[in-house]
Amino acid sequence: MPKKRTNTSFTKPHGYVHPSLSPSTTASKASKTTLSSRLAEGKSTSSSVNDLINNSRRNQANITEDDRRAFTAIATAPTVHPSLKEILQVADTPAPRPRKGMRPPMRGIRGGPRGPAGPAPPSSWLNASRHAPEPLREGQHLPERCQPQTVERLPGIEQPEPRSFSHMILKALAVDWTWHVNYDQHYLATLPASLKSLLLAYIAVYGNGTSLEGLQTLFFTEDELEDATGSEDITHLDLSSSVGHSVTFPQLNKYFAVPKEAPSRVANTQESWDDDVIVSQPKILSTARFPHLTHLSLSHPSPRATWSQLMSFMPHMATLTHLSLAYWPWPSQKPKAKTTSVISKNSPGTIDYGASNYYSISDGDLSDAATMLRRLSKATYCLKWLDLEGCSEWLPALTWTSDDEDQASTGPQWNGAWRQIETIIVSQGWVPNTLAMPSGMRKPVHPQMDSMFPISPNQRELMHFEAEKKLVHDERDRLQCRVNLMAWLERERKGRKTATIISKMRAEVGGLRVEFEQGWKGWWIEDALAR
Repeated sequence: MPKKRTNTSFTKPHGYVHPSLSPSTTASKASKTTLSSRLAEGKSTSSSVNDLINNSRRNQANITEDDRRAFTAIATAPTVHPSLKEILQVADTPAPRPRKGMRPPMRGIRGGPRGPAGPAPPSSWLNASRHAPEPLREGQHLPERCQPQTVERLPGIEQPEPRSFSHMILKALAVDWTWHVNYDQHYLATLPASLKSLLLAYIAVYGNGTSLEGLQTLFFTEDELEDATGSEDITHLDLSSSVGHSVTFPQLNKYFAVPKEAPSRVANTQESWDDDVIVSQPKILSTARFPHLTHLSLSHPSPRATWSQLMSFMPHMATLTHLSLAYWPWPSQKPKAKTTSVISKNSPGTIDYGASNYYSISDGDLSDAATMLRRLSKATYCLKWLDLEGCSEWLPALTWTSDDEDQASTGPQWNGAWRQIETIIVSQGWVPNTLAMPSGMRKPVHPQMDSMFPISPNQRELMHFEAEKKLVHDERDRLQCRVNLMAWLERERKGRKTATIISKMRAEVGGLRVEFEQGWKGWWIEDALAR
């Protein structure tokens, strides 16, 4: 059977011409008048749905040149830099209004777009994604940045007065250090050497550490930038809270060693100009970028920083007299291989892949940590001041001696490479609140007295319930404080024992006396340690 055919009706009128195709503005005016007349006629007569659609299309198409110019002026309006808006007091540019008919792109709001079907993906899937940060991809948590609390960590650096103009300027530079590196790079290199060292100390406290780009910008040489002061006169370098966060040891190794070509020399003097001249190849020499560096701070590193990376930086530490390794982790050659073992055909049982295993610390085997400290002592044979704040857990490795009679002590050489050390900081970095002052000077806490106003039985019962709840929390906090206090006292006793052994080793050979700074002073703490 033949198919039924229906005549389709087109909604767009045949005689309509777009206003942009009209020869002059008169045509647009005429079209407006005809449009208005049609609309007036449409009010009197019954208008269908197709007529309403056609009218809306014509209204949207009739845009004049003045409207286009107004839209163009708004879109191409000049903007002002954020730093100049505050000075010129210019109002912020308003955000564009949302388009009509657009739904808010927020999940959970009625009328918003639907999210993916099913439950949310687990965190393990998100951490294993290639778009996740590197620490999360490795199955670790993002490390929290630990920063020093004082600018005067290295001896010789004096902090200006807190209300002085120098302090405010240096603090402002440290807070917005990344911005100044990009926009003030031609002026930072012209600072005196003393201000550069002080600025790095401020960046360690008030900023987020300095990157390799910041070091390069701050220590431009005269050949790289006119009027630059360079780095030859630098004696103090504070890289606290930067190692492992914003700069790595491979970057520091490459930056500290400056490649320099030696001048070429003629091998043999030729008697005739016609003979070939043999010229020796220029040799690449390596010079130190900081030849007079004596004070270096590598404190507050990232948890990803390892002692193996520090050992690779040892060639640049030969001239140091003051070194800060505060809050460094346990010395180990392979810290990630504590639970890894190797099976060999030539030896019975299993062999630890690293120099220590998971139970070495509890068994008293500190050979791995002592070996790393011995290597460090051989590389820093000019040290006179050593900062080990926050390293109380591995302080016994400084004097560790093997029980094996055939094996000599693997700890640092206190009468050899480290014979010039006079000051060692062994503070834990904090003092419990219960030991902040003597017990007789503390203010007693009186129980809350009953109110003089009449209280209903329900209110009194609620008050008793809150009081019992507070007593439970106070008892729990008191027990936790007690545990923290006992752990703190135990670490202090270990540090004091280590100090006694080092002093005895120095006294046996008539060496220099070592002063140990524990970070606190008080007879009541001495009494607590003697109990």
